Amino acid sequence: ATRDKVQEKMSTLHVADAMTEVFSLFKRCNKYIDETMPWALAKDESKKDRLEEVLYNLVESITIGANLLKS
Repeated sequence: ATRDKVQEKMSTLHVADAMTEVFSLFKRCNKYIDETMPWALAKDESKKDRLEEVLYNLVESITIGANLLKS
C-alpha cells in the first residue's frame, strides 16, 4: 500500500510524490481520528476495547509514516 507506493516513487527519484504519499497517510490518520472520536470512547468504560483498537491503529499508522520519512 503506502509503503510500496513510497518505495516505487523513491526508486524513480520522485521524492515530492513520495512525500505526498506519506502525508496522505497522515491525513487519513487525521480523518480516522475524526471518525472514531477516541476522546468520546475514553469517556465510556464499556468502549475501552474499541478505544484500544483505535489507538493501536493510529500508533501503527503514524509509526509507518515516520519510518517512511526516515528512509
